[in-house]
Amino acid sequence: MNLLKYINVYVLLVSIVLGFLAVYITAPEKRKIIVYPTHDNAKILQYRDKTNSCFSIVEKEVKCPANDKDIAKMPMQS
Repeated sequence: MNLLKYINVYVLLVSIVLGFLAVYITAPEKRKIIVYPTHDNAKILQYRDKTNSCFSIVEKEVKCPANDKDIAKMPMQS
């Protein structure tokens, strides 16, 4: 039994290409998940910057200054 007699190869290839195109177009966008270092995850996680360099966070406890104006306020990053 010859299956190529029942299958049109041109139509099969066009339908596969259209199927891949439909999946590519309708695929959801990839979400970027941002993880900020905390006391609990500082020793567990490694981070990678834009130059593909990996690094870890090392905690160091410091004393707060007596004057509140010496404390820098960091704006939220997006």
